[in-house]
Amino acid sequence: MRAFQDFHSGDGLIADHLGLLSVQPAPARRAPESARLVETDEPSPPLPPAPTSTTREALGAAAASVLAASHRLRTPLNAIVGFATMLRDADAYNLEADKRAEYARYILQSADSLLRQIGVMNETASIDSGACEAACAAVDVVALARDALSKSSTEAEGARVRIDDRTAVASAEAQGDATMATQAFEHLLRAAIDRSPEGAAVLLRVDAADAGGAVFSVRDYGPGLNEDAIKAAARVLADPRQGLGRALRGPGGGAAGAIAMARRLIEAQGGALVVKSREGRGLLAQVELPPAAEVEA
Repeated sequence: MRAFQDFHSGDGLIADHLGLLSVQPAPARRAPESARLVETDEPSPPLPPAPTSTTREALGAAAASVLAASHRLRTPLNAIVGFATMLRDADAYNLEADKRAEYARYILQSADSLLRQIGVMNETASIDSGACEAACAAVDVVALARDALSKSSTEAEGARVRIDDRTAVASAEAQGDATMATQAFEHLLRAAIDRSPEGAAVLLRVDAADAGGAVFSVRDYGPGLNEDAIKAAARVLADPRQGLGRALRGPGGGAAGAIAMARRLIEAQGGALVVKSREGRGLLAQVELPPAAEVEA
């Protein structure tokens, strides 16, 4: 045990008591030449200019955007953690099978909401980076509409809103970007769900246009929504100074923001989105995509 005791001797040496090792204090290290201060007559670089009122305003808007995005992301995450904990401790809480199934649905709905918020932020980032370019080809609008319907079903279930697909044609070919068109249809469906009262129906229909192409229609029976609100949302979405969370809150969020985002995606493909609304009569959104381009032999 002596070898592990009293390692400090009077003369400043550190040695073991077995007499096998003796270590002198290490000499002070000199800083490398590259790390030494060098005297120079050159002036120091100038300080950055003080932020202007416009810069401060933009920074404030971006900070508010980050806070809004953080809140919108944390809310479903907290729900997921809470209900998952309840399921983990289901025996301790004496949860019956129906309660466990209900909590599992809440987790799915919260995860769906979280994915939607992240998707909106990704779309906003694509717009800001100039990467929102369509890769158009012949697409089946009926198939894309049903894909969007499937992706919106969890939110509709949580809102207790029924989506009634009244499409009568088996297929409807048009020219478009499959991913962007599906995203646009999903935005319109989710806007209709968001605006609809509990127990209401949202109507969906795809038709082949007389002159070629296809028409995608969504009808809800919520409150009226005027074009000015959609234009205001579009202005917010087009302003990168508002931050990535600008489509999640304020004038850029909600149903107006979703419709504005859908319009931007549709117009990028050479299509058009028309919105018709009356106070107390709901809203009809119609997307028209052009005929599929003829392929040269």
